[in-house]
Amino acid sequence: MGDTSGEGSALRSAAQKWRVRDLGPRGRLVVLAVAILLSVPYAAAVVGALEVGWRPSNDDALIALRVHDVLAGEWPQLGQPSTAEHYAGSEIVRHPGPIQFYLFAPVVALVGANPGLLLGAAAANLGAVLVAAWVLFRRAGPKVGLLGAIALSLLAWAQGPVQLVDPISSNMGGITLVGLAVLAWAVIDGDARLLPLMALSLAFVAQQHLAVFGLAGGLGAVAVLVLVVTMARRRDGAAVPWLLGAVAVSLVAWAPVLVDQFTGTGNLGRFLTFAGSSDRPDLGWAAGARQAARAIGFPPLVWRTDLTGDDIHVALSPFAWFGAAAVGVALVAVVVADRRRRPSRAALAGTVLVLVVLGVITGSNVPASVEAARLNLYRWTFVASVLAWSTLGWKAASMLAARFPTLIRDPRRIQLAGAAGVLLLAWVTVAAVVAGGPRVWRDEVVFDAEARLSAAIEREVAGFDRVLVVPVGAAAEFSVAPALVVDLVEAGHLVGVPPSQEAGYGRHLVSDGDYDAALVVVSGFGEAQAWPGRTVARVDLNESSSAARAILADQVRGRDLEVSSTADEVLTELMGDPNGAAAGLFSTFMLGLADEPEKVLAHGLAGRALAAGYFDGLELDEEALATLVDNPPVEVWNDDVLEVRMLTPAEIDEHRDALMGAGLGRPVA
Repeated sequence: MGDTSGEGSALRSAAQKWRVRDLGPRGRLVVLAVAILLSVPYAAAVVGALEVGWRPSNDDALIALRVHDVLAGEWPQLGQPSTAEHYAGSEIVRHPGPIQFYLFAPVVALVGANPGLLLGAAAANLGAVLVAAWVLFRRAGPKVGLLGAIALSLLAWAQGPVQLVDPISSNMGGITLVGLAVLAWAVIDGDARLLPLMALSLAFVAQQHLAVFGLAGGLGAVAVLVLVVTMARRRDGAAVPWLLGAVAVSLVAWAPVLVDQFTGTGNLGRFLTFAGSSDRPDLGWAAGARQAARAIGFPPLVWRTDLTGDDIHVALSPFAWFGAAAVGVALVAVVVADRRRRPSRAALAGTVLVLVVLGVITGSNVPASVEAARLNLYRWTFVASVLAWSTLGWKAASMLAARFPTLIRDPRRIQLAGAAGVLLLAWVTVAAVVAGGPRVWRDEVVFDAEARLSAAIEREVAGFDRVLVVPVGAAAEFSVAPALVVDLVEAGHLVGVPPSQEAGYGRHLVSDGDYDAALVVVSGFGEAQAWPGRTVARVDLNESSSAARAILADQVRGRDLEVSSTADEVLTELMGDPNGAAAGLFSTFMLGLADEPEKVLAHGLAGRALAAGYFDGLELDEEALATLVDNPPVEVWNDDVLEVRMLTPAEIDEHRDALMGAGLGRPVA
């Protein structure tokens, strides 16, 4: 393949790019192998999700409904609901835009929301990774392209199967950010032809979530600014058509948002007001700096799996600070040393530094609340890690080639190095599929229950046109009812919801008109709330252990409890560190066993702690305790019993005020 790194030869201009069709047969075969290997974890993630019975639930179900709005000609103008008003006392702010609903519509039209949303998310994330690998190849050649592909494959390892295909908006701006960042680098490096593609990528990423809007917008703004300045300085108008093309793409992609801003709710203005507010508690600049240090530090962030948000912004060790500082200094050194001789590499290092600065700003503004523990808010750190270490790997390879020039002149050694790179990529791919990242879906415990409830209610409402769905209870409102509504919509029913559900379902589904039937979806802990209507479906998530839990609750209620001298050993076995914060909370929780036995026994570790002798002198029914240990309690939003009650048109009229006024946990009037 010749000198595929660009080293030792005249620099290619912005108009001279590497193309796959210019490679020989062996080179094109390597490109195909790389594309397949990068794709495997995403395909495996879709299969894995279907194997555990994945279905659109919770926020995913609301996304599915917005996609169906597109198919029905409702034309959504807003993104998903956010929680911004809880932190700034502002008006309701939704996430920036609905582009995901429009782009996912064709595949959902073909195969339905399940698996359509999974396939749409996989295509968006994989597309961003493949675009990033292609752009690295296009700008820097096959060697750097292969190196970048290996680094990009680590995203699948670190993020895990769930993240690869999760359609929720707070995740969809994560992996797709890598495509935008690499496209921004290419534009900064003078590749104006990629401007329209960058504009589309920018629109997709920025519209997903409030937490990524600034990152995406900042990258795009810097890229365009650098290109325009370069054009003006060189008095070169060759990029103007591509710039106009990017403007056209942006106008189309942002059209719904602009229409809403000027004729609707003005959501974009509300968001900007929220972003600029200073009266809300946030993590602060120190936390933003810690996030940046995690992002580029050593060891690379993408080597780790099963991280939480707290792992990203908590205190760092002196060694971690030193590693991050060393990487930061190295990136600055690349910018300075290579800005003339290797401007593409200098531009990539500069792009990483811009991303890190934007990340500090964004990360410092994360609300100081329970949400700070959500890894979804820090997905940018993985992208920064991949690009930072790709840049340094590129620089290190160049230095090695300069020190040992025969390495890049021997075709056999080049081929062996390429084969080794493909094998390494294959190894990372297998690792990502078999053992990468988080593998459990947020609502996985309720997927089967939702499927059973859905099958039961579809039999009951077969032949009915208009169906009112009323959620009552936390699990009903936040998880189960949205899933059931998606199934009803896809079965051809016209579904309505009470006014309290407008934010999630949309104003067009709120109606006080006539219905053929009403389905009240009720959830609770131990038992569901009493509502009118005939029970048509019921699921107890803890059916196998509820009787045992009741027996044990009767045996411990009101007892004087004495913590065992071996309690620390029990905590070590269950939680690893008996002195950790989680162990402390669990110990305090267990002390409430005598007063609230049902609540404490619902904890997944309570049965194991009792069986291991956490309390002294506590004689319990051995069979019931063994059943609880073998079937630890599960819950969704602190509920474990789900019911659906059906009301006739006459009963709807009788209880209309209660149905239309229903909200989270509100009983019938």
